[in-house]
Amino acid sequence: MTETIASVLIATVAFAAAFTVPGGFSSERTAILASRFAFRAFIVSNTTAFLFSTVATCFLMYGTKSSSSVPLNHRLQYNSLASGLVPVAAQFMIAAFAFGSHLVLGDANRGLIAFVYAWSSASVLFCVPGIWLPMYHALGRAIWR
Repeated sequence: MTETIASVLIATVAFAAAFTVPGGFSSERTAILASRFAFRAFIVSNTTAFLFSTVATCFLMYGTKSSSSVPLNHRLQYNSLASGLVPVAAQFMIAAFAFGSHLVLGDANRGLIAFVYAWSSASVLFCVPGIWLPMYHALGRAIWR
């Protein structure tokens, strides 16, 4: 149930961000900051977050117990796939936030931009505890040798 709420919220936020782009629109209805790298990275991150969360929502709909027409082993697979897609969608949403913040802050606030990128990266690392296990073992082996 929690994954369903999270995936729907991510899809909703990403959908809204696609139409309220950072920097606004010009008189020709094109994005003002479209030529900047951070804008392109924002669009890619936002689109990926939207697609992953939408697919996860669909998998979760088919994976519920109320979908009696779907065989049990397929429902378990759908739930398993969705549980992998929702955290990745959240990570891409964090990336879209960082790139959008970069665009809004402009180049004059380099220190603040570095702060946003550092904390956004840290939140991705802390959200996925499995990332730390390989680093922990590699560090342990290095210290042991």
